[in-house]
Amino acid sequence: MLGDFNLRQLPPCGKTFVALFVVLVLLILSWMTIIGFMEADWIGDSEKPLTYDEYDVSADITTIMDDEEAVTPPIWADSGQQQPIDESDLERFRGVETVEAISKWKKFEDNMKWALEHISSMALLYFALGLLFMLTPVSAGTRKFFFWIAAVLLFLHVLGLSGHGFCWPADLLTWICGPLILIVFFVMALIILARLKAK
Repeated sequence: MLGDFNLRQLPPCGKTFVALFVVLVLLILSWMTIIGFMEADWIGDSEKPLTYDEYDVSADITTIMDDEEAVTPPIWADSGQQQPIDESDLERFRGVETVEAISKWKKFEDNMKWALEHISSMALLYFALGLLFMLTPVSAGTRKFFFWIAAVLLFLHVLGLSGHGFCWPADLLTWICGPLILIVFFVMALIILARLKAK
């Protein structure tokens, strides 16, 4: 049982270790903040490749059909002959439009991978900071508030990431909960450092 043990009772080397760990966490949170700013186009290059929904397949088909120099690859690899694209090839190119349905599933799959990456890193930070915060001499009410608010925000953020790009509530959860999680973790880390130094 921990009893009344708290971080201030650690030996100097233990306090140094905790302080260095918390400083590293603050650096990670700062790095995540910078990445978030870049994804929101607040800093860096604002030009991005087209998303799945923005890609216009029919425009590409029209461009290809209007290009007199556009040719199809040879049917046989050793024939060496390429045929000009004409109306008979149109139906084959129209089949590309089915990419839209595939793209939506691909986007959802990418969202799930994105959510998994976020929940993996955030859960580790939540556990590590939460463990140290539990040993910080603050009131039980303060501890409970930070534990619950961080857990709820993490759940909502992952939910938003999973549906990002499909509906506005998911986009809202993604862009609101993410910064709030960073702020909560940042405040927890600062409280740990402050209480570690206190007599």
